Amino acid sequence: MKNIIIIIVAAGLLAGASLFAAEPSHISAKEFQEQYRLGHMQTMKDAEYLGQKDGRAYLRIKSMSLTDPKQWSEQIVYIKLSELDKDFRDKLPAKEYKKP
Repeated sequence: MKNIIIIIVAAGLLAGASLFAAEPSHISAKEFQEQYRLGHMQTMKDAEYLGQKDGRAYLRIKSMSLTDPKQWSEQIVYIKLSELDKDFRDKLPAKEYKKP
């Protein structure tokens, strides 16, 4: 019985942590443009444009662990479209963002 309670609590903590980790975070216009420009050309990072929704543009940024090249962390970031200069904003694909 004690083991079942421990398993249930651990599962709840893991589920709760994944909910918080999935929340997109805001980045600066400069950082967004740099990550968008570099995209898949980076060695230990990878940035993928996910689209736009509700006045925001989203990127998925994956980063390789320094200690284990097989381990990657993932973060969803966004920028308010109004924070981007018009020329850059107009070049973004009009793809709709769908929460992963």
